[in-house]
Amino acid sequence: MKAKLISIMIGYVFGCFLTAEVISEKYAGKRAADLGDTGNPGMANIMASLGFVPGILTLAGDLGKCILSGLISYMLFRDTGWIVVLYAGLGCTLGHDFPFWRRFRGGKGVATTSMAIGLYRFWPGLAANIAGAVLTNIYLDDGHSVHEVITEINREYQRKINEMRTEFDYDTVTINGSHARYKDVLALYYAGLSENSDSFMSYGYVDDEGAEYIKNLFWTMTDIEGDITRRTEKELVQIEDDEYGRTQYELQNVTKHDLTITITSRTVEDMAEEMMMNEEER
Repeated sequence: MKAKLISIMIGYVFGCFLTAEVISEKYAGKRAADLGDTGNPGMANIMASLGFVPGILTLAGDLGKCILSGLISYMLFRDTGWIVVLYAGLGCTLGHDFPFWRRFRGGKGVATTSMAIGLYRFWPGLAANIAGAVLTNIYLDDGHSVHEVITEINREYQRKINEMRTEFDYDTVTINGSHARYKDVLALYYAGLSENSDSFMSYGYVDDEGAEYIKNLFWTMTDIEGDITRRTEKELVQIEDDEYGRTQYELQNVTKHDLTITITSRTVEDMAEEMMMNEEER
């Protein structure tokens, strides 16, 4: 029992090291909690937000910490057998999911759990992981995770902002407002499932129809407008050099163009009223 408890503690210490935080700081200069819509310190969020290579590095780090904690536990308690590797994996998953330094808000522990099973019994563990992946793909065939849908919306949102910035010639740009909150969009979507129950597969995944519905709902609740204003200000302007070759400046009136991008969002109450939701749905 002592060996198992210590193995869990060793795993927890290793698990509290979140590879995603290191990768996020290196590639984006910000915390993993500030990436994507979920802020999840795992491979899926890092890959969706930063790309394939950062995602793979995150996965490698998460697998590596589980391997190290398992091997250390085995070397310390070899007489107990490989069971300590499984307990170390349990501790690693707990540390990854509930790191004390992040107020016990971590990842999902999928990679660490898979690796722990594989270390304990390689072939059965490998077979179980492959079977799980295959069955998941069959069940979720043609489906989309909610995170994936939100990531696509974020890209479209940023694309529209960038298009507006390239459409106008301006000297300064100001962005006011914010888009609809995703929790409001999803709350409205799920509230309508009773009438549209064929459009979803689970509360984590949606089919093509459900994904399109969420996107349309977001843009119904979000509006982006651009406006150019002109102002005149005095500015020192360089003119021709004088006869001695000295640069001459003259105070002139110069027209400046200010671009204001205004983002407005509708509240969930407004949408519930428009969608004629009853009291139970609200």
